[in-house]
Amino acid sequence: QLSAQKVEKTPKNIVSLHPKIAKFEEMCSNEPIQIAFPLPRDLAFPLHRTLENQFFEHLEQKEILGGRIELNIDLQSKSSGIYVADIQLKGQVEVLCDRCLESLSLPVEAAESIKIIDDGAFAEYADSETDDDLAMHVDAKTGKLDLDWTIYEIIETSLPLQRVHPEGECNEDMTGRFITETE
Repeated sequence: QLSAQKVEKTPKNIVSLHPKIAKFEEMCSNEPIQIAFPLPRDLAFPLHRTLENQFFEHLEQKEILGGRIELNIDLQSKSSGIYVADIQLKGQVEVLCDRCLESLSLPVEAAESIKIIDDGAFAEYADSETDDDLAMHVDAKTGKLDLDWTIYEIIETSLPLQRVHPEGECNEDMTGRFITETE
């Protein structure tokens, strides 16, 4: 049995241990972010992916227009059927300025830890109605966990509430109309 530290130093070992994880590394940015379960026990899996405009477009949301985010997920098996995903995001996203409604580039840097429960592998949680509210559950039918919306929500909640250009950088035509209409 390999230790988590050994796998992190030699990520090529993941291919021979679990081909489903290696496939994650090869996915392009417009494919869903999914992890297939069950995973080998007591190992750590570093996963990396670049999220670009297609990621935001396929979610059919209207808040984030596009961007480029480096996504790193360190997935660790804590015990049979219980995992922890440490998610780190860093990059830029495009949103609309709240003041002038022009495109605005904002930096993103966020980190989140998520508990994942594979109900199929951990019977105690399968029928429980008192599950951990903060845990995500693997789809019992497919054996996969789709992380797209979770990643999007981490990005969205890391953005400032007021999204505006620095003073003097807004579209003057638009801000001029707004000032005239409010006077």
